[in-house]
Amino acid sequence: MHLLRYIIIYGLIGIFFQGNLFAAPEKIYDKVHFIRDINWYKNQAVEWEGLKNSNPKNETAWLNFFKAHLFADSNTQELSTLLEEMAKAIPNSGTLNYCQYLWDEKKAYPSNKILYGYQVEKENTALFGDLVLYYASQGEKEQREAFAQKVFESNLLSPNYLNYFYNVLMSVGENGYLVTHSKNTYLPLQVLQDVKKTRNDVKLVNLNWLNSSVYQDFLVEQLGLNSLEIKSPISPSKDQFNYIIRQLVEDNPEKDFYFGLSMSSSSLSQIKQQLYLVGLASQYSPERIDNLKILQDNFENKFLTDYLKESFYNEPPFSTARILTQNYLSPIYLLSKKYQSSGELEKAQKISLLGAGIAEGIGKKEVFEDLISTQNSSFSDGKLFDLEIKELEKKQKQVDGNLYASAYELTNKEYNIFLYWLNKNNMQNELEKCKVDLSHLEGDLKSMFNFYHKEYKYNSQPEINKEKDFLNYPFSKYPIINISYEAAILYCEWLTDQYNRNKKRKFEEVKFRLPNLEEWRLAALGHKGNTYIYKKESYDMDNLKLDYPWWAFDPQKNFGGQAFNEKGCYLGNFKVEGPCGCPALINSKVCDGFSYSGPVGSYFSNKIGLYDVVGNIAEMIEDKGKACGGSWGHLPENSKISDVMTFEGVDERVGVRIFMEVIKE
Repeated sequence: MHLLRYIIIYGLIGIFFQGNLFAAPEKIYDKVHFIRDINWYKNQAVEWEGLKNSNPKNETAWLNFFKAHLFADSNTQELSTLLEEMAKAIPNSGTLNYCQYLWDEKKAYPSNKILYGYQVEKENTALFGDLVLYYASQGEKEQREAFAQKVFESNLLSPNYLNYFYNVLMSVGENGYLVTHSKNTYLPLQVLQDVKKTRNDVKLVNLNWLNSSVYQDFLVEQLGLNSLEIKSPISPSKDQFNYIIRQLVEDNPEKDFYFGLSMSSSSLSQIKQQLYLVGLASQYSPERIDNLKILQDNFENKFLTDYLKESFYNEPPFSTARILTQNYLSPIYLLSKKYQSSGELEKAQKISLLGAGIAEGIGKKEVFEDLISTQNSSFSDGKLFDLEIKELEKKQKQVDGNLYASAYELTNKEYNIFLYWLNKNNMQNELEKCKVDLSHLEGDLKSMFNFYHKEYKYNSQPEINKEKDFLNYPFSKYPIINISYEAAILYCEWLTDQYNRNKKRKFEEVKFRLPNLEEWRLAALGHKGNTYIYKKESYDMDNLKLDYPWWAFDPQKNFGGQAFNEKGCYLGNFKVEGPCGCPALINSKVCDGFSYSGPVGSYFSNKIGLYDVVGNIAEMIEDKGKACGGSWGHLPENSKISDVMTFEGVDERVGVRIFMEVIKE
């Protein structure tokens, strides 16, 4: 059976300039329409701030300024301060009430402030969707249905957006419970049920509203769920959903729960092993189910798919409807493999062509092709290499639940063992994909990295079957770089196979892989929760600077906002230009110790024992072409925990930190 792998998708769109003039600020649309990159929202916040400052009474500027900060995930203190400033500038305005409503909705549940906004602007169609949410959270069916009709008649939701969520509803079994968590996933489902009467047997549960006693009563009295004991207020901005979700499914064992593919994997970490992909949703089941049979029935008999072949791609690349379509690729891939294994080759070809068309239309053609090609590799046919399993396990540091991360970035030696194994097992196609690539470099830089990547001569080396017999060389303990995303994926699959076949292993079954963005940031931060205790004193995480992983070592001094310590010594390997303030490097031309990447573990670890999570090399995540944490080639201000860089092919600044997911203990 196949467990769900969640993909969190963001459109990466740059900010363009014409001549010497900055582009005008753009309207910040709700995420039911468009999803932009977080840096785009940050830049728009700056643009709208300028417009707001030039005219403090400009309500349009205030609204877009606040929404830009909201979607850029600004912290609680920043958003509260903005609302205080807004209250002084445009008191008692509809805009102020609407922004207060948006803030209430994000941190708790829809408040009645939206009603005041509607009284002021009854013709404002943008409020209709929020009124659907408000009345749904209050369990007021008549008003909810009335505004759902207004949303539909006003064409606030695109046809393709509704088509996607129609298929989400069709993924749910009869009388099932579909769990959602945000406006852009709940609203289209409610509109389809109220207006088009689509799958009214499916019961919608919104996690964001569980702070409301009114909504909790609605779940019990109208939806037939057992009451939940909420011990503390739920903060959607913090990862608290996973515990509530586990409580929800365990307290209602007779109910069938489903989770849409847009939910983050960290929110579902407590039940991940009991989730089965059945379409555009994943079904929770403590017992194994034949999810591929359900998946096939949904695609063949229930789903709308014609819209995926025709006019869909006329929408902007950052439209939410278009972005969500990537969620079709994993179920399509699984279904294609099912058809192939059962000899239904015509069906396999048809569904694969649909997947290829979707992938090409959203700029993910290579990702889909890589998914096919990498899964065809059969490492289990090769010999078992005697890895130092106990050392490998010792390096794994627990991030959350069954998720671990390596204390160190993947080294040249570890990767060369993999290349050696590929050659000795005659996997030449894989070897070609995984070789170090220096073709993008020139001159002295190419010469330096050629020595940096000094490889074993595969054919001239004597037979080596043990890791401890594998020789070291000057850069053995330096991080592997200049390899492709596909190579990193293949390495993870090889290591997974080698570990799971090793009789000395601690865990029954694991999967080594690249992390998603949320998992990487959680690991880099080294802490989970709203508060942090240091020397018996409690600190609110929202009030701390969390740019760098050493924030936790003395929150009283708020070190997390700077890249160096009190002596002026840099705490990571960054692109730093003199003069050097660090006493130990006062006469050095290199202010942080290294001109390029340094040996793994050269700097302090974070709170959970991960070294070099910022600086040294940027670390790939599961989204192809994206890496986190900055590197030796990035300035400190571009090497924060929140920073994501993009790259194509290979890059001398980009490498890998392997994460381990325990499937079965």
